[in-house]
Amino acid sequence: MAEFYGMHPESYTKIDPVQKGTENWAAGMESVINEKRKFIIGKHYNPSTSTLIAVGSAFTDDYIRPNEKITATFVFYVPERTYDLIDVLVELPTSSRGSPARQEKPALGIEYGLTSDGSLTMNSVYRVTSTGDRVPLKTDSDGNLSSRDVRYYGWQSAVSSAELSLWQDETPTPAA
Repeated sequence: MAEFYGMHPESYTKIDPVQKGTENWAAGMESVINEKRKFIIGKHYNPSTSTLIAVGSAFTDDYIRPNEKITATFVFYVPERTYDLIDVLVELPTSSRGSPARQEKPALGIEYGLTSDGSLTMNSVYRVTSTGDRVPLKTDSDGNLSSRDVRYYGWQSAVSSAELSLWQDETPTPAA
């Protein structure tokens, strides 16, 4: 039994064209890649702003069984000619250990919150005791659980993202 929690925030990004003569656009790319930060800059463009535009639970199930497949489809409104790029992110942190207090529920819970820049983050991870109380687990400065807790609770996370360009051509495409 894999028990999980999930979120799917959608955000938009405005894209600014890079001015000609920006020869050193890739400076620092090694750290972006090595730190596994999301790559979004290029030779001809730069992201200028990113704003959360929709958020919700990825799935309403409390757990999935081995080899069970689940899917979800979401529709959200995007005003025409407002955004350049939509970034959809789904994160599914899971715990293989069940709760001693709640049958067929996970031993861990997550509290999400908004950051000062308007993005969504995991505020805390807590364990549920046999009496049903929530006890926060210690995390490091990046919000990661200790390796001991990761092993004990079978904690892992799967992330999937997709980007959709919303650029529209101003001129009609010639017929072939």
